Amino acid sequence: MNKVDLIKCAINDELPYRKILNVYEPFGLEIEAGLYTPSDKIYICNEYLEKKGYVRGVDRTVGGNFPLEIRTPVLFDEVDTWNDLFSMSKRMKECQIDFSNSAFQVNIDVDYDNVLCYYLVLFFRTFEHIIFKFSTSGCDRLRLLGYSASLQNFFFLFNDRNLNNELFFWLSENHRYAISFKFRKDTPVGAPPNIVEFRIPNGCDDAWLWQNYVNTFYYLTTAIPKIDLNYIDYSLCYGEIKEKNYLNLHLEDALVFADILFKEDIDKIYFLKQYIGKDIDKANEYVRKIRL
Repeated sequence: MNKVDLIKCAINDELPYRKILNVYEPFGLEIEAGLYTPSDKIYICNEYLEKKGYVRGVDRTVGGNFPLEIRTPVLFDEVDTWNDLFSMSKRMKECQIDFSNSAFQVNIDVDYDNVLCYYLVLFFRTFEHIIFKFSTSGCDRLRLLGYSASLQNFFFLFNDRNLNNELFFWLSENHRYAISFKFRKDTPVGAPPNIVEFRIPNGCDDAWLWQNYVNTFYYLTTAIPKIDLNYIDYSLCYGEIKEKNYLNLHLEDALVFADILFKEDIDKIYFLKQYIGKDIDKANEYVRKIRL
C-alpha cells in the first residue's frame, strides 16, 4: 500500500483487538495504576492471575491514594495471554484510576552483542519524536519524564567513550531514560544485555494499546540487526540538530519508521492509528496536500 492508503486506513478502519500477533520472543509487562480503592488491586489482578505468576506490588512514583504496579510473569504470544490481559483491562476500566503519573513498561528478550545494543540506542534516539508521541496512550501529554527521559543526556556522557560494557551497565542502572537494558538471571558476567525495557508509555487500561505496544517494540528490536545505518541521523543523536516536538505530528518520519519496522501493511496501520491518535484533522490535511 502507498502512504496515502496506509494513513486513510489508519484513520478510518476499525482495528480489532487481535487474538495473536507474530511475536517470537518472550516478553513481560509492568502495569501501573493509581487506585482510589485499595480492594481494587485484588479485583484487577485477581487470584486466577496471581496463580499464573502475576505479582501485585507498590510503586510510590505512580501517584494516587493506593499506587499499584502489576508485574506479569514471562509471557508468550499466545491466545491465552491476550485473553488474560483483555480481561484484566476490562476490570481496570470498571475501577476509578488515576493514570496521570503512571507508566506501562514492556520488556523484550533480545540476542544482541554490544554493537547491536548501541545501534538500538542510536535508532531509538533518532526516532524519539515518533516513539514518544506513539507512547502517549491517547492522552494530550506525556507523563512526567523523570523516569523516561530522552536519551540525549546519555549521549552527552558517552559520545567520547569506547563502546564497551560500561555503557550498557550504566544505562541499566539509571532507570530514568526511555529505555533501559536488563540482564536475565543466568547471564554470564561481562555478557551484553539480553532484555530491553521500554519505559516510555503512559499508563493506561486499554488492552488494545498494550498489545500494540508489545507488537511495535518487538518489531523495533528485531529491526536493529537488519537496519540500514543511513537511516540513523548521528548529528541528531549527539544533539546538534534542533529537537522536534514530541507531541506534534510528523507523519513523514512516522511512515519511514513504520517501513523500517514492519513488513506487513496491517502492522503499519495499527502503529499509525495509535500514532495519529486524536490528530485526525492534521492527518487528513497531510493526505490532502499529497494529493494536490
